[in-house]
Amino acid sequence: MAMQSKIWVIGDSHTRAFSFNDNFIPFYIGGGKQRCFLSDQRLSDLISKVLHIVKEVAAQDSIILFLGEPDTRFNLGIGWKPWKRYYRKIFL
Repeated sequence: MAMQSKIWVIGDSHTRAFSFNDNFIPFYIGGGKQRCFLSDQRLSDLISKVLHIVKEVAAQDSIILFLGEPDTRFNLGIGWKPWKRYYRKIFL
């Protein structure tokens, strides 16, 4: 009988979207502001964390890296918490 492969989803808080789906193994590595591409040190930390997890993944398994959305918001000038700006416009 062949082993069934698994799909690992490694990333920031957005990996929660995969939590209740038996087809995926979500692995939260920290918040997007800490695990990001905005500095060499943070990138180095991110790579180290991902490589540590990848060692545990079987050869037949697949990996999805779910990273970068917070970086994109930040670099577009939207900020880390754009929803706060949106609600401020509505309620003030």
